[in-house]
Amino acid sequence: MKLVVKFGTTIVVEDLFFNTPVRYKFLKQDFTEFRYIKDWVEKVAISNSDISFKLINEGKIIFSSNGNGNIHDIIYSLYGKETNENISDIDYKEDNIRITGVARKYITC
Repeated sequence: MKLVVKFGTTIVVEDLFFNTPVRYKFLKQDFTEFRYIKDWVEKVAISNSDISFKLINEGKIIFSSNGNGNIHDIIYSLYGKETNENISDIDYKEDNIRITGVARKYITC
């Protein structure tokens, strides 16, 4: 019998403040709190394109990345085709310092 195992870590957060009314009064509306979480997950996904992320809310997949290391796939997923087509890769190295990433191309109207 073969056993298939997924490698990695799964983090599940459910009903975080359901039993702590003292903290609950400091929270904003559910939509606002979820937006903070979504923004954080998106930033972490862009910063770690070699890690797969999936954000699910109320049983619906809101965001997912495949962890293939291609930042363009994540940018396409988040910001769309036009933005993805108008970014340039950055890869600069000098001595022991290396800077990598992407930057949006300057577009004139």
